Amino acid sequence: NAGYTAADYHLALSLQAQGRHAKATRLLERAANAGYVLAQEAVSSNFESDSLSAAQEYKPQATKQNVAAASSASNASSPAPSNKPPAQTGSGSIAPIGETTSSSVSLIDNEKGFNRESWLLGQSSDFWTIQMLAFSDESKVRGFIDQHSLHQNAAYFVESKDGASVYKLVYGAYISKERADRARSALSPALKKHGPWLRELNAVQTIIRQQK
Repeated sequence: NAGYTAADYHLALSLQAQGRHAKATRLLERAANAGYVLAQEAVSSNFESDSLSAAQEYKPQATKQNVAAASSASNASSPAPSNKPPAQTGSGSIAPIGETTSSSVSLIDNEKGFNRESWLLGQSSDFWTIQMLAFSDESKVRGFIDQHSLHQNAAYFVESKDGASVYKLVYGAYISKERADRARSALSPALKKHGPWLRELNAVQTIIRQQK
């Protein structure tokens, strides 16, 4: 009721297991519309299952299997509530990416697993992000991502001025400034100490497009 998208998703799974599919579907759709990736996948899976059942004989056991598979996928990727509930570091939990846009956008930009400019350009320009740090050495930004296991939730881009390049690290894509602020508050102490600040994704995308 407080508008926490991950709670909508996990409650929906519980309601599905109880056979309360109508309310579960409403919650899944609300979470999916808010950009919650696991909910988007569940809605897509339900749509495919409904289409298949219209053409084939209904099999009750298939529904149970789908619910079990969704729960298993959620548990495998979710140590705590969030979008792929927060990854853990030695300093505590990290805020979820939370409200990414279409799941068709690739989260991993190359074989080494670092999100780059293409990921940032794939987000809605109305979204907000958290800028973490800036480095003049690309290896340092990658090292920071590795150290804190930020590969799935963070991205970096390069800004060049007067022949010098700076690699800027941002965290998450959120549908509002308020949600981005809550995510910043939930960052681990190790990440908070660097003074992360909120930034409109539109500004980041403008910088990216201006680079030659």
